[in-house]
Amino acid sequence: MTDSSRLKDRVVIVTGGGGGGISKGACERIADEGGLVAVLDLRAELAEEVAAGINAKGGRAIALTCDVAVESGVKAAVAETVKTFGSLYGMVANAGTAGSGWIHETAIADWHAVLGVNLTGPFLCAKLPRPKPWLPIRRVGDPYAEYGATIAFLLSDDAGYITGSAIPVEGGYLAT
Repeated sequence: MTDSSRLKDRVVIVTGGGGGGISKGACERIADEGGLVAVLDLRAELAEEVAAGINAKGGRAIALTCDVAVESGVKAAVAETVKTFGSLYGMVANAGTAGSGWIHETAIADWHAVLGVNLTGPFLCAKLPRPKPWLPIRRVGDPYAEYGATIAFLLSDDAGYITGSAIPVEGGYLAT
């Protein structure tokens, strides 16, 4: 069961959101918890399918075509999201690709495409744009509401597939 108010009216971009599996699940869960979702994908038809499914269930989502390896594309997607929903709360840099074939058969152009999506994409998503009370958060974390909540989440069934991972609860300090 989901809490339909936990993300109420929070605007979230999900890159690679048109893919199946993790990206689609993230988009749907954000919407089920009250969030407004911008589904970004290089493949417009897949982004549109995910957004349409969310809207059909009563959620709010838009589909945007975006190559996360291109700075102007990321800027345009963020601008369109803010224009549509009025703000931006968070971004899930989920787009990724593995390329194809054996490494010794991989053309340099294919290698650069993989690096563009998997490395440059998350960099651009983290970098652009910087709204005004953006991270780092300049205060001490609340032991109950933030640290305790994270620990309780990790002990809950919602975190049932997370094991052996470091989850930094540090208000953006490490990102600076």
